[in-house]
Amino acid sequence: MAEHYAPKYRRATICQLLMERGAMTCAEIVRATGWSRATLVHHLDILQERKTIYRYPKPTQVYSITPPPPLRSLAEIYDSLSSH
Repeated sequence: MAEHYAPKYRRATICQLLMERGAMTCAEIVRATGWSRATLVHHLDILQERKTIYRYPKPTQVYSITPPPPLRSLAEIYDSLSSH
């Protein structure tokens, strides 16, 4: 089996892309790698389970090497607005 088809290589490639380009959609990663969507989703799922990458929720679902910022409550947002 060629090395560039090894799971470790594919996952490293995904991480490298996300580090170099920032957050990307699944379609952008497919275009950048030339892999099938099914192959890519398989590796994205594994990387997410291991908390190596993160998926930001919709409306535009993207994958990133950095975790999403914590959600703030409406009260926290209101307090931050009134303190300035």
